[in-house]
Amino acid sequence: MTIAAGAGLFAASLAAAAGTYTDAQLGLADRIGAAVALSRICTGTVPTTAVVSALEAGGLTQDDVLGDTPIRRRMQRGAAAVLAESQRKRGAGLPQADIVKAACEAYRASFGPDGALTGSTPQ
Repeated sequence: MTIAAGAGLFAASLAAAAGTYTDAQLGLADRIGAAVALSRICTGTVPTTAVVSALEAGGLTQDDVLGDTPIRRRMQRGAAAVLAESQRKRGAGLPQADIVKAACEAYRASFGPDGALTGSTPQ
């Protein structure tokens, strides 16, 4: 790890300790949560490297995700929104195969060609 990267992680840890996050970081948490939920519906897994890369690029650490933080709550909110939409579709009578297919397409679309989480929130 370079000194600059270490300083960035340290600064992110201080921000987490203070409980202050930017709108971009909170938005990232929504996207990660949504991708995790889509992977559950699609019976896939979110690549750990993609999540770690997204966290680092957003100035966040695993402590932000694992601790009782606004980031973790936003990730849970993002996941809950995707799962609620899936339940709504199921309640509306959409075939499960169509729900899963749409989730898999949105899940794949949430990652760029380099495997990093993209800026858009999957639906």
